[in-house]
Amino acid sequence: MIDSGALFSQLISTYWWLLPLLVLGALFKSAWFKGLIGEARPFSFDDTPGWPV
Repeated sequence: MIDSGALFSQLISTYWWLLPLLVLGALFKSAWFKGLIGEARPFSFDDTPGWPV
């Protein structure tokens, strides 16, 4: 029989860095974060004279 606890522990120790990366990806794709960044932006490139060059 396979020891699933040892297998799971080995997978977690190998891919521990993937969980924070997935959380950040989900945060950046969320409507809440996009709204927060949109409101915090000091200006829009559309309002800049001569944009796009």
